[in-house]
Amino acid sequence: MVTLAAGVGCCRAMEDAASVSPRLKWPNDLYLSGRKLAGILTETGAFSGTGIVPPVVIGIGMNVNTPATDLPTGPAVSAVSLFEVTGRCFDLDLVLDLVVRRVEEAVRLLEKTPGTLLARWRQRDYLVGRHVELILPGRRVRGQALGLAADGRYRLLDDEGCEHRILAGSLRPVSRTGDGTGP
Repeated sequence: MVTLAAGVGCCRAMEDAASVSPRLKWPNDLYLSGRKLAGILTETGAFSGTGIVPPVVIGIGMNVNTPATDLPTGPAVSAVSLFEVTGRCFDLDLVLDLVVRRVEEAVRLLEKTPGTLLARWRQRDYLVGRHVELILPGRRVRGQALGLAADGRYRLLDDEGCEHRILAGSLRPVSRTGDGTGP
């Protein structure tokens, strides 16, 4: 859930800094203009069994001032930067400060009213309604993205009509023909 909160915070920071509207691809990516703008990784410290909440470290990689010629492209992932979309350079210290503040706000919102945080995430859902492929070790499932469940898992209605609640794996949009070219 902290990863989802960090995504909302990052989107809000980019909306404020660059007047853009990134979308969230479950569980940890920001997309802009159909290409990857940022990725988020979270790691939780060890549970001690004492009832003390372990620390969570949030790592965020974001393409801010990267020129288009330096961004990766290809069938797996095509990236985009704020510079490419807006045509202007950003003060990285200011962007960092804004991201930190917005992520902290989103985590506090998650602690107080998780339903509100999840509603904000759903407003930015990049996959909902699209035909997607879930990639797991040794298995792939195709179907329609139904959106975020109340517990933060992602809902997928497979091509046979069974709903899956996804806790791990990678989701990617695919064409209905299954050739991987996108929706």
